[in-house]
Amino acid sequence: MRAAAAIALAFGTILAGQLAIAATHNSPRRHPSSATTPIAATGTLGTPDLIGITQLFLKSHPDAFHSDPTERFVGRHFHITQYVKEQGANDERVDSTWSYDKVNREITFSLYSSSLHVMFNSQPAGTYTGRNAFGVSVRIHAYRDVEVVLKPAQADIQALSVTVPADPNEGLILSNIVYLAIDGSIADSGGSVEGCDTNDDKATIDDPVEEVTTTCSIAVNIDRVAFVDPGTGQVLKELTRPSPSAPEVTPAPQPSVISQSVPIVISQPDWLHRPSGDDIATYYPERASRMGVSGYVTMRCTITAAGTVTACEITAESPPDQEFGSAALRLARLFKMAPMTSDGVPVAGNQVIIPIGFQLPRD
Repeated sequence: MRAAAAIALAFGTILAGQLAIAATHNSPRRHPSSATTPIAATGTLGTPDLIGITQLFLKSHPDAFHSDPTERFVGRHFHITQYVKEQGANDERVDSTWSYDKVNREITFSLYSSSLHVMFNSQPAGTYTGRNAFGVSVRIHAYRDVEVVLKPAQADIQALSVTVPADPNEGLILSNIVYLAIDGSIADSGGSVEGCDTNDDKATIDDPVEEVTTTCSIAVNIDRVAFVDPGTGQVLKELTRPSPSAPEVTPAPQPSVISQSVPIVISQPDWLHRPSGDDIATYYPERASRMGVSGYVTMRCTITAAGTVTACEITAESPPDQEFGSAALRLARLFKMAPMTSDGVPVAGNQVIIPIGFQLPRD
């Protein structure tokens, strides 16, 4: 079975708050890409910025004779979010879980992890004929994966868990919208990136897949982890690292949701769920199906605070007389993005362009 780096699970107390970000770059039979994701010059860093820092380190190859260009990011603050998976689900990219108690009618959100995933992406890098770990000549599939995780440098964060009363319908909604928010800053470890290790996962007879994984670590300080309900803006539970010098203060109330007055079109949406091929087949226009007609639709939708889409409008439809636009609008409810936030507050009102292709299976 293909998998990225395995995640160890453990947490202690949150007083010290020093962690390390681990980024993995998988590139079978080749060096990491020389392309670097742009990094924000000012303000709070997000997921793309952390990826860019790792790419910059891999591209520069600092050593005893060359300086580390990532040193300038020490002290920068970051904010990332992660969706919550069902307890027992086979998804190593998510560390926080939920479980529902039908008897007591309550849902529990938990975090017991020494590593927090920031991003995972897997792309095929071609195929070639070679020999697997048993020496058998096979057609091997090569994959190029990118993974970024927050990895503790010390056991200094306490396990986070919260139980909320909820009937089955409320529990279903909460399981789909509650997310984990993580805030912190990059610590000084002689630079942002501490070092890198490489692992070569050879192909087997049962699984002819090869991956070469380079893992890099970045020291960070964690200031806050919290489970957030974007539907109400409520923080269900959080752990914070108190300042040793500043007295405790009550934070000013924040709006439950930030509504964008001028919508931004999201060009690279982080989809948590999209319609499957079976879903498209279910909504395929009956007349077009009988006639063997394929189609294509583009629609513009507004993104809610929960990451779902609403108020969709058809911007292009081909052919225009086969009801593909109506089918696309019915499929809109099956799209969901990772919730967008600004300083921990859910954001609603941005827009996304969604293309949908309708293609009948070939006999």
